[in-house]
Amino acid sequence: MRILFSSSSGAGHVQPVLPLAVAMRERGHDVRWFTAADGTRWVRAAGIHIAEGGATGPERMAEYQRRWPEHATLRGQERAAKMFPFLFGAVTAHAAFPRLFEVAREWRPDLVVSEAADFAAPIVAAAIGVPQVTTGMGPSFRSTWWRWVGSVRPRLGRGWSGAAPIRRSVRPPVHRRVPAIDAAGRPRLHRTHRTAAAAVDDRRRLAPERCCPPSHRD
Repeated sequence: MRILFSSSSGAGHVQPVLPLAVAMRERGHDVRWFTAADGTRWVRAAGIHIAEGGATGPERMAEYQRRWPEHATLRGQERAAKMFPFLFGAVTAHAAFPRLFEVAREWRPDLVVSEAADFAAPIVAAAIGVPQVTTGMGPSFRSTWWRWVGSVRPRLGRGWSGAAPIRRSVRPPVHRRVPAIDAAGRPRLHRTHRTAAAAVDDRRRLAPERCCPPSHRD
């Protein structure tokens, strides 16, 4: 099976998912990873093929601050509530989407796996008609996600209905306790990563799961 992993480029977005990618490769699957240039070093150290694209951390933060300078005065939960949809949705996803969509159409993965702050991967998976798995922590997609879908829909072609992706959430408990990368920069596999890989591998468990009720598609 061809599996395309996708993530933002920060250490906290790449490293927790990397052991799962290695575990999937151990199971004999062809694994590739999409991320921006500043996130590739950890993936390359694990020997996983890279498809590079999207904005780096400094680039997307600069764009976020340029477009919403008023957010600079926010603190705590109020700041976090703004950063997630604006930084990772409006900025990061928009920058990643064109190249990620191109990679997916060319390589034709059987499955797309992404972390919770990657808003582009579920849309790309839905557009090419393959299941998508979200691993890690994070809330369900909210109305901001659906508004972003509307903004990129013209690029997806007439054949895409705009329905929610086929989605499965996987959260290995080890993400909360054990560093994902060892001192040498290699992925640290735990039995829960292999358990999660087996769950992802079981295609019968990838049943359609709506991300949001219809009332959130505003």
